[in-house]
Amino acid sequence: MIFETLKLASSALWVNKLRTGLTLLGLMIGIASVIGIISLLEGMMTRINRLFEEQGTTTIFVTRFGIITSEDEFLRAIKRKKLTIADAKAIEKGCPLAEEVGLEVSDNLTVKAGSEALFNVQVFGNTANSILMRDLDVEEGRFISESDDEHRANVAIIGQEVRKQLFPIGNPIGKEITIQGVRFTVIGVGEEKGSVFGENMDRYCRIPANTMLKMTGRRQDIDITIKVRSESVLDAAMDEIRTVLRARRGVKYHDPDDFALLTAEMMMKFFDSFSSNARLIAFAIPMISIVVAGIVVMNIMMVSVTERTREIGIRKAIGARQRNILAQFLLEASLMSLLGGIIGTALGLWLSYLVADKLGIMFVISPLAVGIGLIIPIAIGLFFGIYPAWKAANLDPIEALRFE
Repeated sequence: MIFETLKLASSALWVNKLRTGLTLLGLMIGIASVIGIISLLEGMMTRINRLFEEQGTTTIFVTRFGIITSEDEFLRAIKRKKLTIADAKAIEKGCPLAEEVGLEVSDNLTVKAGSEALFNVQVFGNTANSILMRDLDVEEGRFISESDDEHRANVAIIGQEVRKQLFPIGNPIGKEITIQGVRFTVIGVGEEKGSVFGENMDRYCRIPANTMLKMTGRRQDIDITIKVRSESVLDAAMDEIRTVLRARRGVKYHDPDDFALLTAEMMMKFFDSFSSNARLIAFAIPMISIVVAGIVVMNIMMVSVTERTREIGIRKAIGARQRNILAQFLLEASLMSLLGGIIGTALGLWLSYLVADKLGIMFVISPLAVGIGLIIPIAIGLFFGIYPAWKAANLDPIEALRFE
């Protein structure tokens, strides 16, 4: 009986190919949109999670500004005293839970090699132990040494984008570049990081922190990085750091900190809360088109019931029961919706792959997306097909046979 019902439903869809195709179109577009958005969001969140993890899950960042969410917060933060090397040394001395304490200074500067020039390259000044606290591995050459930082050596590590633009041919190790007019020798090339939202993460240079401070005249804000033993002592370590810095900077008991402490987990939570509403809206909009497609399915099924009234009357006259007619039309609506879901899922994954490749976001085949692409169409078919199927099942066989 199930096989026969399935055969009848399939035949009805095949006979009306144009109508079936037009009905599928709405479902395909809606499902493809939902699948594409979910896959892109999954890829984006995976990429951002990895990006934050590269900062070090046991690393604490001390900054002057922290996470700024309003103009008032920025105006208050800009009045704060800058962090200093002395602050970093005080943390190293007064915080037993700190295994490593390092510095980072950054600015956007011009980098040249021969006649080629790159503008607005992010130049970082790092201490030698930065590689122990964060994912700053080099693909070729070496990282900054303690001797380089102590003697303010003019050595640099360049990102893959800088390498491609300035040294498209040959090995850049040992060659010279100029940063803001100062000559540097390339000692390493960083591992490729890719792009995030179209922003190239490989357009950077790293030089010793003391060299950077010498170049900028110590006018730059200093960020302090602290590595602790494990994630379990992060909170205790932050309490130690806060105590040391508040005492050094003369912050009164009732006043808030005049600095900010950040961890990878804190930054991830902020991003998640900041983007959750946008993700919800992005998911809800294509759902509207799926509901509209469901209404179209219901209307098409109503037309189908009207056109096949005599057929329903004949089937009932020769013994078909209400449940048989109900099952046939419900299965017909579900099959049509499922077919639209399968095609829409494939289309959505293909489109999300193209967009992810363009934006530099990881392409992820999400089980959630595939599940939604198969479950939602069946649910739509059952929900919007129940009324036409019920109407067909409850037709009076005599009246149906008289229908012209």
